[in-house]
Formats: sequence, C-alpha cells, structure tokens
Amino acid sequence: MEKRVYTSCTLDCPDGCGIIAHVRDGRVVKLEGHPDHEFTRGYLCGKTYDYPQRIYSPERVVDPLRRSNGRTDGAWQRVSWDEALDLVAGKIRHFVETLGPLSIMHYQRTGSWGATKILGRRLWNLLGGVTTASGSLCSGAARAGQTLDFGTRSGHDPLDLLNSRAIFLWGRNPIATNLHVVPLLKEVRRRGDHVVLVDPVQSESAGLATRHVRPRVASDAHLAMAMAKVILDEGLEDRVFIERYTHGFAEYRRFLDTATIAELSRSCAVSEREIRELARLYATTKPSAISTCGRRMKMRARSMRCICPPESSNGYFPSISFGLMLTASSA
Repeated sequence: MEKRVYTSCTLDCPDGCGIIAHVRDGRVVKLEGHPDHEFTRGYLCGKTYDYPQRIYSPERVVDPLRRSNGRTDGAWQRVSWDEALDLVAGKIRHFVETLGPLSIMHYQRTGSWGATKILGRRLWNLLGGVTTASGSLCSGAARAGQTLDFGTRSGHDPLDLLNSRAIFLWGRNPIATNLHVVPLLKEVRRRGDHVVLVDPVQSESAGLATRHVRPRVASDAHLAMAMAKVILDEGLEDRVFIERYTHGFAEYRRFLDTATIAELSRSCAVSEREIRELARLYATTKPSAISTCGRRMKMRARSMRCICPPESSNGYFPSISFGLMLTASSA
C-alpha cells in the first residue's frame, strides 16, 4: 500500500521546497513538488527528484568504516555500529577526563539541514561544551559584514521581490542555485521592469537579465563604491533616512572620498557612463532590491559592507521590498 507523506527538502538551499513523498512498503518510491506551496509551486530541482536513487544506491556508504592500520594510508575496513560507537565514545571520554571537554573540536556545516543536527549541539552542551569554529567556510564573512552594518539580520518573504521594479542580481546565479526565484524574475521582466545581473561570468542567469554588467573579478566592492558616490554626488540619497536611522555616515563619506569615480571605474573595469546609469537606475526606480550571495570569497565582509550602504542611502529598508537579500546556498 502506498501512502503520501508531506515534508520539505533538507538540502542547504534557500528555496525550502515543499515535497510530497510517495512511500511504499517503507521505501520512498517517488518525490514530487507540493502544488500548494506558495513559493516552490509544485516543482523541484533535479537533485531532489533523484534523491530516492541516492538513498537506495548500492554505492552509498551505510556502515561505519575504519582504517585497517589506524593510519590514513590503511585500507578501509567495515566495522559494526556497536564497535564504532564504543570507539568514538571511548575517545570522547578519554579527552574529557584527561584534558577537559574544550580539548574536543566540533565542526558542523550544512550540506543538509534537519532536526538531527540540532540534537548534535544538545549532545555537546550536555557534555560540558566543546571548542567550535569562529566563522565558517561558507557565508560567515558576508554575514559578519551585514551584522556590522545592520546590527541584526532577518529574512523576508522571497515573493517580496515581486514588489521591486529593479532587481540587481549581485554575483547571483539563481538558475543554478535558487531555481524558484526564476519565475519571479521573469514576471518582473514581463511587466517591463528591470533585472540587472552584476557578474564577471556569463552565467546561466544572464538570459534572465535586462542588463548584464561584468566587473573585473573581485572588484565589485569598487563598483558599489562608485555607484554610492554617484548617488550622493547627484543628491539622489534619502537624506531624512540617513539622518534618522544611520550612524557613522560622515565617516562613510570620507571613506568614499579616498577614491575618485574614475579610479574606481578603472579598478572594476566598468565605464563611468555605465556606473552612472546603474546608480541612477537603482536610486530612482523605487522600490528596488539587491539580491546577493555570501560565498567563500576573500574580503567578502568588506565587499558586502560596500554593497550595503547604497541601500541605506536610498532609505529602502523600512519599505516594502527593502534592499538587500543575502543568500548563501548552491545546493
């Protein structure tokens, strides 16, 4: 007998797809998108459709493995779960009793999400705490930059993008990493509004854009600084918002004054004319939004902080479809 189980995808992806799992005799035989999910609208990515094949693949490792000689050059040898758990528990007990719990390093990331990952944190807390990493191998730098600028970070409904009349995809490739945003971008284009891709690469998402800007690799912070200078030089900023809700604006302006628009243009390899057009488009087309990413890029915290201030300058954060949407997934 087959039954339908309503669930959601656990992959580290911003879409969070609603799923209907078809289960027969205790095995998942099919996954399909939930038609009533407002954002994902009844379809999934190829990876999710193929998930049952991955779960039941004969190549999947489902038993503990241990090096035969205890060194990295030894062959893998299958052991029982009891033996593996006893080995790990013995090691943990040894280090807790001899060196204390902080001698244990726990590092966990998010190839997939789920309640079991939260249970792992509970285990280490009950143990007395362990040493964990500061930052991450993924979006930690970008999140740190946002926190410095805004104090707190909160999400909003992805459907809010439909309220924007100009969307800047800043280093984003949603066709590959955020599939269910694609219909929203197509709708924005269909009604005659703007989708601007800022990316050195001719990615799959270039076809979604009304305009593709290709700065030199790793120079997008200079592009953002130049756009901010144009907005301020031409008086396109929201002065009331700046005075009421920002701190350190004078220092930020002095930072911008360390380089001319011409110098920033040469650095990012985008012409001054195009920079001015982009800045005016962003500042005068309201509401507008920047959708960016926070992947493993050197100096990403600093570049994120350069991308954020043009938003504040235009006073979009208190309004519908406010400014900056950060996503950090490529599931």
